[in-house]
Amino acid sequence: MVDSSLSSFGSLTISGFRGVGRLDIPCLGRVALITGKNGVGKTTVLEALRVYAARGRFDTLQELLSLREELTTLRDEDEGPVYAPAFDRLFHRNGGDGAAIAIGPIGDGEPMLRIENIDDLADVPDEL
Repeated sequence: MVDSSLSSFGSLTISGFRGVGRLDIPCLGRVALITGKNGVGKTTVLEALRVYAARGRFDTLQELLSLREELTTLRDEDEGPVYAPAFDRLFHRNGGDGAAIAIGPIGDGEPMLRIENIDDLADVPDEL
């Protein structure tokens, strides 16, 4: 089954996601071939599409990080280690406060998905 959020646009822009500062693909067809040497970002493009299709759901982001074993060590109430996804790894150059990811079609078509890194929870709107 094809996710309708991916089949309805013919272009793609990714910015601030993992190793991608900005990538624009102005023309996508029903079938796209992504080629390149190891380590150039082919999997990152596929992960960006997955994040977009899932509309940035927390569990999808968590799974991507867990599969790559991108974890950080936190401390529980007994000062024991607890491993949690390192969400900062999703942002280009592990961006700090205010870093943002944008994924979606180029232009005014479908809505762009935007994910922001917020260090201070006091800045999080109540509606979230």
